[in-house]
Amino acid sequence: MAASQPPTKAEGTIRFDIENLITFLSDILYSLKRFFLPLKIQEKFFENFMAIINRSMLNHLLSNKKLCTVANGFQIKLGLTKLEEWIDYKNIKSNTGNARKKLRQLIEAATILTLDKNILVKDESIIPNVCPSLNLLQIRQIVISIHEGNKKEVSNEVIKILNQKCKFIKDPGLLIGEETIKRIDFTKYL
Repeated sequence: MAASQPPTKAEGTIRFDIENLITFLSDILYSLKRFFLPLKIQEKFFENFMAIINRSMLNHLLSNKKLCTVANGFQIKLGLTKLEEWIDYKNIKSNTGNARKKLRQLIEAATILTLDKNILVKDESIIPNVCPSLNLLQIRQIVISIHEGNKKEVSNEVIKILNQKCKFIKDPGLLIGEETIKRIDFTKYL
């Protein structure tokens, strides 16, 4: 199988685009199949890999306000759609979970970036329906960080209402930790 293109170096950091990531994942899947690793191990590998992508990207989004733009929200959604299509095309799923589901929080964060923010506070049922896996502090962090260029995207009224909702919440944590990724004993699949 052809080697994937190396990541491009821009602004002092290594940047991957979605096509390089999909090529990389295809190369890994090819290798796992070539060495006859059991299907369960292959599925668990990709479930954990998607959980790592979810955790890393969501934490980066929550801790870097420069990324919270509507345009980036659409770009994230487009990239995740391509990744989900690859998962479906390669039929990577298992009885115990689904690699695609491991991207849920990042999908919800991208949805918040692209959604009309006023709707989040006007209708109480929107938050649990649109982003059930994000906690209110994560939602607030994304909403207050949203900007387009030098212009703030969200009204002060929306921010005030979200701050009031978060006032009495026990801190469930803003960033996602390693505990969201299950430790797997691969020996039980051999």
